Amino acid sequence: MNYPSHKAVFLDRDGVLTKSHVRNGKPYAPRNFFEFEILPNIKAPLNALKRMGYILIVITNQPDIRRGDLSVVDLEKMHHQMKSELPLDHFEVCTHVDEDHCECRKPKPGMLKSG
Repeated sequence: MNYPSHKAVFLDRDGVLTKSHVRNGKPYAPRNFFEFEILPNIKAPLNALKRMGYILIVITNQPDIRRGDLSVVDLEKMHHQMKSELPLDHFEVCTHVDEDHCECRKPKPGMLKSG
């Protein structure tokens, strides 16, 4: 990813662009493509940001990949659908769990530094 001298908006995925699923009172990411749903009315504000010249980058923790609860194929399908329906420019994904102590898992800044 190389965008010369542009301004960018970094967007979380689950609960911001897509519907979270509540389990035991906590919000969770979809665990398969059939649970995946882009939030209604999100396209207009994203289009407005694009008209203002912003690059739109999704940064998302997806530890269910590491845990084996979400397949890479389903994750790629989700992001492909988002890219086809929304004016998004790039995705950065951390598939680690907390115990991995990586630098890319939010709230650490690793995904903001990559590319």
